[in-house]
Amino acid sequence: MFYLIDNYDSFTYNLYHYLGEIGVDVEVFRNDAITVERILAEKAAGELEGVVLSPRPNLGIKTPVASSVIPLGATINMDGTGIYVGVVAIFAAQSLGIDLSIVDYGLIALTTTLVSIGTAAVPSASLFLLAAVLGVIGISGDQTALIVGFLLPFDRPLDMMRTVVNVTGDLAVATAVAKSEDEFDENIFRAAPRV
Repeated sequence: MFYLIDNYDSFTYNLYHYLGEIGVDVEVFRNDAITVERILAEKAAGELEGVVLSPRPNLGIKTPVASSVIPLGATINMDGTGIYVGVVAIFAAQSLGIDLSIVDYGLIALTTTLVSIGTAAVPSASLFLLAAVLGVIGISGDQTALIVGFLLPFDRPLDMMRTVVNVTGDLAVATAVAKSEDEFDENIFRAAPRV
């Protein structure tokens, strides 16, 4: 499945027809912030390889910046995962009665940063990374299974919230880079959103 964000331009039109001719299933969505956030929150990045995030009409980011910064951010910028794994690690230690020293907090911060960069962009991948972080602070495999088993039933909505944090971070960085490179249209950014 190829997801295409409709930008009402000739590139989108030609790409849609070309993909249809070669037999690729194409699903077209409106180009607004709400639709893009919904798609990204519901789909794994493996399915989103075909998403075309052309210049953001509601943010004023021009194509050169959007086409380089957003894919890079989608690969390595997993802020939501980093925050989630760190909070769950502290929750697990407190619920299991493990006293954490300042060194343990530093190890949690370091390992969550490292594992969030390498996170696979698939639903609930952070539960697997949680085992590495919990192992660093001395939580056994059985205790880790207990924590993961507790989180698993309601991890899907939490996963969607993590994705929103990740995408918001990606768009914030893209906006900052566009502004610094003079590839930013502030009039579009400050205009009322087109819904």
